[in-house]
Amino acid sequence: MSSHFDHFDEIARSLQPSAAEHCRCELGAPWAIELAYQPGVRFHFVVSGECWLSAADGERVHLASGDLALLPHGTGHVIADPPDTKGRGLGELQPSQTGTSSYRLRTGGPGRRALVICGTAILDDPTARAVIDAMPQVIHVPNARLRDQALPSTLEQMSAEAMTLGPGSPTVRSDASRCSMRPGHRGPQSTST
Repeated sequence: MSSHFDHFDEIARSLQPSAAEHCRCELGAPWAIELAYQPGVRFHFVVSGECWLSAADGERVHLASGDLALLPHGTGHVIADPPDTKGRGLGELQPSQTGTSSYRLRTGGPGRRALVICGTAILDDPTARAVIDAMPQVIHVPNARLRDQALPSTLEQMSAEAMTLGPGSPTVRSDASRCSMRPGHRGPQSTST
């Protein structure tokens, strides 16, 4: 007997982003990044540290190390530590481009440190749009590394790459951010020759 979740899983497995970008954010309290509405599914993965996500509708979510937040509708929001810090937009903060669709941002003060991978994926498929339209404004996945069997390898790879800035890191994170938006995907596969 199949459930609604089985059908959702089948649909979700077929989703492929048409575009994706991400930013490695190295942050020190106090800091706040204000992100205006942008089409696409936005995500924040807290590699280390903690922060607060405040959505445009007033919803506020605490994110700790290992947590993942999705904003399926590209909703405007602020991520900050502490939560009431006045946000600054990306135009003012000017992240540096490290690859075709990857960026790096260092901002904040001398306080508590956080490393957050932020990104956006564009899903153009009509099926994807229908699924996304039914989602809430903010989805919080506490300790995402442990809760979903499909996410650990991708999130661990993003975390490991975020902790290092070696050659090829922007490409690996870009590929991983594209994969992380496809539920059921087991992460980028390595091949040996």
